[in-house]
Amino acid sequence: MRKLLLSIAAIFCFSSLSNAQEIEVGLNLGLGIPVGDIGEAYGSGFAWNINGYYGISDKLSAGLEIGSTTFNSSINSPFGGFDIDFSLTEFIAVGRYKFYDKEKLSLGAGMGLGLYSNSGSELGISPRVYGSYMLTDEIGLTANIPFHLLLTEGSLNYMQIRVGGFYLLSL
Repeated sequence: MRKLLLSIAAIFCFSSLSNAQEIEVGLNLGLGIPVGDIGEAYGSGFAWNINGYYGISDKLSAGLEIGSTTFNSSINSPFGGFDIDFSLTEFIAVGRYKFYDKEKLSLGAGMGLGLYSNSGSELGISPRVYGSYMLTDEIGLTANIPFHLLLTEGSLNYMQIRVGGFYLLSL
């Protein structure tokens, strides 16, 4: 599985060398919302990620995201209460397409394919929408909503509502 992800990343990188436009490096913080089976056991939690995207063209970019989401649950019993946390670490290759790019505002959608790790690794996909607003020529703000669908037997799905900032390097 790791060889597949590395192959996809290599194809994106090598196919885009002749059309290199920009490199975007960012940090996002937000809310993780469990859906399905995991939503019955855990409540919302904290999500973060660091990311880097490489401009293939004016509208298309490819990148990598590394992050984590922690879900919380409180259990009460006759012997007292305690909290349980469940965390997933995310390693995701992402492709994004800007369908609106005027002035300082951009809107787009994308798809991610990655590994999600807790005690083992699971493959998953993450369709997403995003928007960004440029504060200066190099610094911008972003908001994005990915929906993570893990390809497992149970329903281990969740969405994130994230906001963050990024630095844009023009090549």
